[in-house]
Amino acid sequence: MMELSRLAALKPLLHLPLKSKSCEYFDPSHADDASLGSQPPSRPTSPIRFDAEGLPIILDCDRPLDTLLRHCVIKTTDGGVIGFWTLKVLRHILSRERVRAQLQRDLDAGDLKLGNSITIDHLVDAIHPPKISSPDDQSHYMRIYALLILCEESHRIPQFVEKGESDMALPINLTLNQSWRSEVQSRTLSNPLVSFNSMKETLKNYMYNEQRRMLTPYFDLDKDGRARHRDLPAGTLLPWWHEDSREMRPSEESTREGGYGYVSKVKMHPTSHGFRSVLQTIHLNNELFALKKLKVSATKDNQQTFRNELDNLKRFSGLVHDHLVTLLSTFTLEGSYYFLFPCAECALDEYWEDKEPRPPFNLETVRWVSKQMSGIMTAVDTIHEPKHTHLETPDDKRYGRHGDIKPDNILWFRSPTDVGGEDARGLLVISDMGLTSFNRDVSRSNIPGQKIPGAPGYRPPECEVKGGKVSRAFDIWTLGCLFLELTTWLLGGWKLVEEFEEERLTPYITGARSNVFFDLKEFDMAGGGTGNVAQVKEEVSKWFVKLHGLPHCTQFVHDVLDKVEQEMLIVLSQDDETGKRTLSSPLRKDFQDMYRKCMSSNTDYAIKAAPQTRTLIRGVAVEAELNPVTKDTIRRYLGSRKLPTYNGPRQPSMTVEDLEKMDELAAQVGKLHV
Repeated sequence: MMELSRLAALKPLLHLPLKSKSCEYFDPSHADDASLGSQPPSRPTSPIRFDAEGLPIILDCDRPLDTLLRHCVIKTTDGGVIGFWTLKVLRHILSRERVRAQLQRDLDAGDLKLGNSITIDHLVDAIHPPKISSPDDQSHYMRIYALLILCEESHRIPQFVEKGESDMALPINLTLNQSWRSEVQSRTLSNPLVSFNSMKETLKNYMYNEQRRMLTPYFDLDKDGRARHRDLPAGTLLPWWHEDSREMRPSEESTREGGYGYVSKVKMHPTSHGFRSVLQTIHLNNELFALKKLKVSATKDNQQTFRNELDNLKRFSGLVHDHLVTLLSTFTLEGSYYFLFPCAECALDEYWEDKEPRPPFNLETVRWVSKQMSGIMTAVDTIHEPKHTHLETPDDKRYGRHGDIKPDNILWFRSPTDVGGEDARGLLVISDMGLTSFNRDVSRSNIPGQKIPGAPGYRPPECEVKGGKVSRAFDIWTLGCLFLELTTWLLGGWKLVEEFEEERLTPYITGARSNVFFDLKEFDMAGGGTGNVAQVKEEVSKWFVKLHGLPHCTQFVHDVLDKVEQEMLIVLSQDDETGKRTLSSPLRKDFQDMYRKCMSSNTDYAIKAAPQTRTLIRGVAVEAELNPVTKDTIRRYLGSRKLPTYNGPRQPSMTVEDLEKMDELAAQVGKLHV
């Protein structure tokens, strides 16, 4: 048999308009039902109203069911003309009473033929059972009956019920038999579809073309409260419309798995998902969702990688911690991977620049910043030490890492309108958890640092060092960069953040100016030749001094700056006192203590001006044997030019062996190694 070519109507509905759109409900008779050759009913003069759950408010119970279905179709207004019906909407329109009345009309007209074992009561129960097991239940005949109504063949339903050809037969395919006539086959069932194949060619084609409008997937969590994965068949019509979309820049999406992606804001019909309660649980009140489409194709080679990342997203979510993004669903469709999340209003850098460029320095703002720092730090500790996963057995000790903490990956969610105090400013949430690593022992430490692009400005020194691997220490450095910029915004808004970025723009190994937080320099070796050191930029060290001395700097700000400078932005070395970054768990406790002090009735700690004149203290310079990628970059971009010269004291770098066992060593000594 030869597969019929797909009609254009079966292409996936994924429009990407430039302007925001909304949903409406309409009579689509002018668009999709003309294939039967009959004149479509005219548009009703008074539109049907819909309740908060998306169900039509039907006042005229005498209106024909085909008219009700057409009038109550859910139509997206993002450029498409096709509409859809969810199962919940179908059950509402085709109520048991209306189904019974339609069956009786067909019987009275002589069109409906009842067999010895088939009664109207039997048909009503088959079409609209009083209860269904789930929104995905297909053991009934609701969709089949709706399709028959739309093509004016509702009297055929007894034949479908007698043959057991329920909604479980959907979706159907059409093939050509030896007589060049179309033959209906189920994509999921192997038994012949007698009732379908007894219809005329036009009816077969109509049901084939229209079926996907009634087969939109229902998205919800599984019975354990975790994201459910689905492999959707080609041609699936998705139950949402696009509010906004953008293609990610390389800096916005990791290339670790070989692809970039798209993120779109989508608005999902309320009868198409079961996420309302979970969104309320994590204090989110948002009808928009974020749909992330990966460019990496859904091939067999990429399947295990996708499954690993899916597992990470399930382990670390907003259900585990408020400051971790909540994965709601994943699916594959026509060769692509998709992730569905709650939709944030913007990323942190956009919040700084557009939403709150000049924050008032008051108690509410300071408390909010302190709470967000404490929450983010606790969320990172949840990733680093995931006790909630019950995987703490000695033989199965696992470590998590994010590996790409940056303002682009910190999302700002607007608070519900009924929230007051510092919580009214919203919630900062760590995203892109699908790009983390969560494996046994050294785990992501096995990934060479130079292969991890990360945020260029937040890139830690170990990315340039031979043997340097991505570890939990990677996150501590990038989190230190984030907290320093967040503190800068607190003290001077977006203008001061921009000033800080300009201050630390210095020539880098590519020859261009870079805003990374460290320098690579050369020194003359005693036996001849040159070596290299990595050191926190002088411009960054001076910035700490500047912020300490601002007139409105408080003790809380001093504590944050000291914590970042002395325990997080550390170039790692063999020295146990000056060359180690603090673990996430002690840092979590420290930032929680700061937040408790900010919430004290004595507000001096949070907002009393206490500027300090600090002496510039340069970070320790650490010898660094550069990795081949960094060496090649220097040769290609600098040529005969040299890196800046360093003449001061140096600390020896860690050994390659220690670099590759950093997380194991960290667990033993309580400090992070790279």
